[in-house]
Amino acid sequence: MLDKVPVELATEIFCLTLPDIQSDPHPSQSPLSLAHVCQDWRLLAFSTPQLWSNLTLSDAHVHKPDTVLIDQWLGRANLVALRLCVSHSFFKAIMRLISRNSTKWKTLEFHLSIGTTLVFPEFAEIKPIGGFPSLRKLVIESNPRYFHPSEGTVVDGFLNAPLLEELHFNSFPILLNRLSLPWTQLTRFTSTNGTMGVSDALRVLSLTPKLLHARLSTSITSSSATAIPPHLHLKSLSFQSRHVSLDVLRSLTLPALEVLDVGAVLNNDTQTLLSFLARSHCKLTTLSAKTLLRPFIPCLRAIPTLSSVRLTLTDRTDKEDVSVFLQRLGDDTSFLPNLESFTIVGDGALIFPYEALAEALRARSISESFVQLRQVTLAWSQQPFFYPDWRIEPQLIATGIPVLFVQADTLET
Repeated sequence: MLDKVPVELATEIFCLTLPDIQSDPHPSQSPLSLAHVCQDWRLLAFSTPQLWSNLTLSDAHVHKPDTVLIDQWLGRANLVALRLCVSHSFFKAIMRLISRNSTKWKTLEFHLSIGTTLVFPEFAEIKPIGGFPSLRKLVIESNPRYFHPSEGTVVDGFLNAPLLEELHFNSFPILLNRLSLPWTQLTRFTSTNGTMGVSDALRVLSLTPKLLHARLSTSITSSSATAIPPHLHLKSLSFQSRHVSLDVLRSLTLPALEVLDVGAVLNNDTQTLLSFLARSHCKLTTLSAKTLLRPFIPCLRAIPTLSSVRLTLTDRTDKEDVSVFLQRLGDDTSFLPNLESFTIVGDGALIFPYEALAEALRARSISESFVQLRQVTLAWSQQPFFYPDWRIEPQLIATGIPVLFVQADTLET
C-alpha cells in the first residue's frame, strides 16, 4: 500500500508516528519500529531526515553510549537541525560527538542529575572549531550537590553561537564570571531552583538588552543593589522564588513590560510595587501575585490595563477581605475596567463569599463601563472544597460568565 501513496504524504504520516515525549531510542518506538516492518518502509524511514532530528540519551536503559549507532542516527538526519537531550552520567563520552556535529545542533539539553558529577573542565571541552552556527536553545540542568566547578575554569564553547536566543538553567549556579555566553543576543532566559542573588539577576538583565522573556529564581536578598538603565524590550518577567522579587524590582525600569509574576507581596511591599509601576510607565496586561488581598487593592487600581489577574491568597486572608475585593470589582468602574479573566487561589479553610461573587459578576455583565469578563477560576490548594450552595449557583449561572472550580495543582505555572 505504501508504494501507492505519494512520498511527501508518506513522509508526513511517518513523522506523525514519533512519540510525543522524547525518550531513549527503542526498537518498539518510531522511528526504529518503522524500519523493522519491511524493506520499503526501511528505505523511506532512513531517507526521511525529520525522523532522526531528535535524540535523547539517558542512562535509564543503557550504561554506555554506542557512539557508532549514535553517529548513524545523526547521519540520517542529514542537514536537518538537530535536538539533543543528554542525561548521561558518562557525559564525557559524548563530548566529541557534540563537537563533531556542532554545525547541526539547533537545541542542546543537558540534564545532569543525581549520580552525575559535572565539572567545569568537562563542559569547557566543548569547543568546536566552527562554533554552533545553528544553535538556538541551550538548557543546562544539574544537581547542586554534584556540581564541582574547578577554580579558574571558564566555559566559552558556546560563545560562537550567532543564533542562540534561549538559555535555560535549572539548579545550575549562575557563575557569571565563569560563563562566557552571547548574552547580548538572548531573547529568553530562565533560571529556576538556583542560588541566583539579586545582583546576579540585575547583571543578567543588564547583559541582555534584547531579552523579551525572563524567569528568575532569586534566593539571596541585597540591600545595596544598584539600579540599572531601563530595559526597553522585556515583555514578561516571572519570579519563581517568593519574598525576593521586589528587591529586584526596586532597581528596574521596564517600560515594555506586559506580563508580571511578582511572587509574594507583603503589606509593606505594596509601595515598592507601586513605585516600580509608576517609574516604568508600562501597560501590564497580566499580573500574578501571592498576597493578602485587601492591602493589594491599591496596586490593582493603579493598573487599569490588566486583562488577566491571578491572586494566590495568604492564609491570613478571610471572607471579609474577599468580599471587599469583589464589591470593588462590581461597583467601581475605575477598578480593573479591562479585566477579562481572574483566578483566585486559596485553601480549604477559606469560606468563600459566593453571594458577593454573584453580585459582582451580575454588575459587570450588565454594565457598559467594563470589558466583558470571560472567565472566573477558583482554585483551592487543599480540601475541603466549599462549593456554592443550591441558592447561589443559579445566580452565578445567570450572569453568563463561566466560573470554574479546580484544584490549585492543576493550574499552569
